[in-house]
Amino acid sequence: MTKAIFIDAQHNTIYATEVSGLKDLQRLVQGLIEVAPATDTSGSTLYVDEEGLLKNYNYAFSYNGSDPYYGNGVLIGAADEHGNDTDVLATIEEVKQRVRFYVRIGG
Repeated sequence: MTKAIFIDAQHNTIYATEVSGLKDLQRLVQGLIEVAPATDTSGSTLYVDEEGLLKNYNYAFSYNGSDPYYGNGVLIGAADEHGNDTDVLATIEEVKQRVRFYVRIGG
């Protein structure tokens, strides 16, 4: 299991979790995953819903001043030299300072 941080934009919460591969990541973001730029110094990898804009979510988040990502996100550590996921190094408090939640109003 890989230590991760779940950005639950639907409920405006951020908490620690563990993931074990692709299916867990897809379950948390509620769809196909894509890597989004996680512009921080912890070497984190941010996964978001690849089709978030198409799903008409009314909730979103930005990370470290990014454009909004519609849906939820999962932050894990950078891949190791073999391409395996590693534990997230950022703390929950650090992530909370970098995340801003949004609500889409109207259609």
